[in-house]
Amino acid sequence: MLFRIALRNLFVQRFKSLLIGLILVFGTFLVVSGNAIMDSLEKNSSVAIINSISGHLQVFSAEAKDDFEIFRSDSSERNVGRMDNFLEIREALESLPEVDSVVPMGLNFAVVFTGNFLDKKLGELRDALDAKDDKLTDVLFRHVRRIVTVMREDMKNLERIADMKKIREQAGEEFAALENTKDPAFWATFESKPYDVLEFLENKVAQLALGEDLIWLNYIGTDTKRFTEVFDKFKLVNGERIPDGQRGLMFNKRFYDRFIKNKTARRLDLVKERLEKDQIPFEDCEDCQTWIKQNVNQVADIAYQLDEQKGKLITTKLQSMLRSDEKDLRLLLADFMRMDKTTFNDRFTFFYEQIAPHIMLYTIPVGDTLVLTSFGRGGYVRKVPVKVYGTFKFEALDDNPTAGGFNLVDMMTFRELYGFVTSERLDEIDQIQEEAGITDVESAEAAEDALFGGDNDLVETTESIAFDATENLDMKAGGAAYTDELMQRIYTQDEIDSGLVVNAAVMLHDNVNVADGKLAVQDAIRSHDLGLKVIDWKEASGLLGQFVLVVRGVLYAGVTFLFLVALVVINNSMLMSTLER
Repeated sequence: MLFRIALRNLFVQRFKSLLIGLILVFGTFLVVSGNAIMDSLEKNSSVAIINSISGHLQVFSAEAKDDFEIFRSDSSERNVGRMDNFLEIREALESLPEVDSVVPMGLNFAVVFTGNFLDKKLGELRDALDAKDDKLTDVLFRHVRRIVTVMREDMKNLERIADMKKIREQAGEEFAALENTKDPAFWATFESKPYDVLEFLENKVAQLALGEDLIWLNYIGTDTKRFTEVFDKFKLVNGERIPDGQRGLMFNKRFYDRFIKNKTARRLDLVKERLEKDQIPFEDCEDCQTWIKQNVNQVADIAYQLDEQKGKLITTKLQSMLRSDEKDLRLLLADFMRMDKTTFNDRFTFFYEQIAPHIMLYTIPVGDTLVLTSFGRGGYVRKVPVKVYGTFKFEALDDNPTAGGFNLVDMMTFRELYGFVTSERLDEIDQIQEEAGITDVESAEAAEDALFGGDNDLVETTESIAFDATENLDMKAGGAAYTDELMQRIYTQDEIDSGLVVNAAVMLHDNVNVADGKLAVQDAIRSHDLGLKVIDWKEASGLLGQFVLVVRGVLYAGVTFLFLVALVVINNSMLMSTLER
């Protein structure tokens, strides 16, 4: 009877029956296909995150006051404690049959000043003078003079569009110094007093040059040898890995292109990405128009990097390409940068083939040495020189803006920037104490006697005189020697493992389930009294790791809503059928 009533209702209320059927079929399809897509996405994201940064598990101090997250949505400082006994932790965890390896880590940030192009050329000129290389000195001197000339012309253009009165009030001394360089007698002085001219340009003029940036650099401090061996999604792009046991820095390729690359080249890259990747027509891309205008207005950034010989070469090539008789390089560059949808691709290729090889494409080239500046946990500013060895990317995460912001430094540099006392600092303190004759005292009374000489009579009375602590010291040579010694030192594995770390990634064997591995690690932590917390990769990755869970929740909520609508329609149909009967 019920079957006959239901069958009759299907034919009588065809529209409602079809609607309910479609809702149920669509909901079922959504659940099945959505779950399949989410499972695939979760598997792919887990492999990408685990094999790039997080490992299967993360361990950190049980005394942490804040939650530990690798990929954070804010830049506020968090207290996740520290592990004082990493060597003991590594040995205890790696002895487990479930654990493959443990990698020491720590997350922090530093400030980097890129310097400007004039500063770099003045530094090269000083080195050439010191080396008494007359030929190179002459080439660099001509280039520096060309740069300063371009700067003066650029300031004239600036006067047309900016309130120069206010600018001159803020940097009046530098503007006056720049005006002095118009006098040919100033440059003639270089032959007799080269260092005087050099110091004047370094101290007075270079501050007005373009290109200096302050960059916030997020980095992972780690045992770079173990890190690059364990995380197989780490891929070298340019340069080389940091040598085993040495200090160094590697830039993430995404970060390197975004913040270190020449701004004109970077803007051309952005236009290219927008047109090809996002498939936006050139005429509809407002950002593209803005970037093109900025390149036209900032051709000085390219012009002053070209010395006399290179300037003539690029001028000839631009005249040929643009079919122009113009001889002013800056005007030719401005005309070249006025790109549209018909000329962009050809000029983009021309820029990288003809112009880019003759300029400094990156303000911090691979192989250069820079100084990382950070506030240690003790509140003191820390400065550590490091060499840039290369660039890398995390395969499958290189397009992610969060993962693409992590750079890599060695563990010894990380400890020094973080505020931990390194072996070099301890040796330096011991040496200072020995030279100063500092000895330990047993009590406060003994300290007072040691400080004021006890009951002994006054030995000698003398007059205070002023003195220069740096007199007869070559500070530049001393700093260079310290940097070279730091760069060349090779640390043993025990030195790397024996220091302090903030957190550590635990990589499990391939056949071990993450949940089972987590239980095994927790048992080892309790049995060895290591004082640690352990979380899986999803918790450690924050929103990035839990993205699939969020999407799955939205999917289930949508399907539930569809079935509720279907249930209401079915209930309404049954009620109406009952009332009709």
